Amino acid sequence: MAYNFLWYAMLILDVLRIEVYSGKGAEETGVMTLLNRLLGSYFDKDFTVYMDHYYSSPVVFDYLWEHKTKAVGICMTNRKGLPQSTVVKQKIKKGEVISTLRKHLLCLKWRDTREVLMLSTCHTSSTTDDDVCPLQEPVTKTKSDVVLDYNIQKTGPYKRKQLNWWEKLFFHIFVMSATNTFVLYKETRNPEEPTKCRLVQFLIQLGNAFVEEGNKEQQISSLPDRSKHQTGKLARKETYWWCPDCSVALCVSGCFKVYHTKANY
Repeated sequence: MAYNFLWYAMLILDVLRIEVYSGKGAEETGVMTLLNRLLGSYFDKDFTVYMDHYYSSPVVFDYLWEHKTKAVGICMTNRKGLPQSTVVKQKIKKGEVISTLRKHLLCLKWRDTREVLMLSTCHTSSTTDDDVCPLQEPVTKTKSDVVLDYNIQKTGPYKRKQLNWWEKLFFHIFVMSATNTFVLYKETRNPEEPTKCRLVQFLIQLGNAFVEEGNKEQQISSLPDRSKHQTGKLARKETYWWCPDCSVALCVSGCFKVYHTKANY
């Protein structure tokens, strides 16, 4: 059986709210209901929401605009209300941009290796020359400012196909927790510290602390191999596990249960 999942997150500088969609249940999962549940307390405060193609549509962007909330996102071509004849169905060459503006809503299509359809209520159709470095030599590409801004601000799940869905969810929540920890660190740090710690440096220090703590708990001990009683010989065996109450090293499988259940071990 194949599993898949979606998560909804509300982020400003740190993660404020998150929901994991696991199927139909008590909570309604319609886009409008979801927006009200996650963003309702932030409406009418001139925030900007970045979203992927699962949520974005002209109807959603108009709804957010009515609540004084801007929005930027990549959009699927079959959404209702899109300018099909003037933008969506138009053929463009690599590097070209085509767009149309309806009041507050910009619909833009840009092509690089493939066509990308964007919606925005806070951008124009302007472009910027961006230097990219492929394997051979640097190349200057003309990119839409909407696309550049979206690539900087977006956040989402891991795309590695070799990860199971629960592994992706674990790493995503772990990164969010680490980011929230970094925000708390910045707010409570000693102002007399000589230099500010950046997020990358903070994550490296956090990882080193986990490794150091793990090495303290997992002490390697040498112990007799009790599985060879029948041969009359005791071989040496290495294990990471031990019982702190009994101060004895034991294998998880077999030895640990036998030691704690038999009178004569």
